[in-house]
Amino acid sequence: LCKFLVHVMGDAAFHQLRTIEQLGYIVFVQECDRMLVGEGINIIVQSDKKDAGHLDDRVENFFKVFEEKHLDGQLKEQEHFEANRTAIVELLTEKSKNLGEATSKMWSEVSRNRYVFDYDYKAAKLIKLVTLAHLRTFYDTHIARSMLRCKFAVQHFSKGTKFPAALPKSRPETKTVVIEDVTAFKCSMPLKATERKQIA
Repeated sequence: LCKFLVHVMGDAAFHQLRTIEQLGYIVFVQECDRMLVGEGINIIVQSDKKDAGHLDDRVENFFKVFEEKHLDGQLKEQEHFEANRTAIVELLTEKSKNLGEATSKMWSEVSRNRYVFDYDYKAAKLIKLVTLAHLRTFYDTHIARSMLRCKFAVQHFSKGTKFPAALPKSRPETKTVVIEDVTAFKCSMPLKATERKQIA
């Protein structure tokens, strides 16, 4: 489901945040690497015009725009939904162009301690079963406005940008936490047991 959302959100995010709002030159959406922060969706916006707090607010607004224009709009058209689903399956089942690409895929499985060397083909089979109802439930539960949503925001400040004197006010449904020791924080997460043992 993350793969499906990343596919359909990519162009939409670039159009809204880059083309329309002109927040910055770099805007893209990608699937999170489960070895770093766990399964999820990563939205990256780099700007020399707006501060990190403003960018965070606009990403939150994008979720509403995406819901209105795509989940409640274009994706409701069966032909449009099928086209996206087919495109994802084709990307996942595309054969490696060379030995280096094939090797890279295999080593990525080793580095993740997953060892599912036909992962893309298995993912493609599951993508074929995805419906708009599945996508909508997943979006409402984990991306948009559910109490179950877990958001991890990383904000970088350049030399010419002042770090905010105070934390931004948390939204009613969230709690803002500043992480000073990244390694310790990652090791405190339940899915990072491997790293915790290595450091200990």
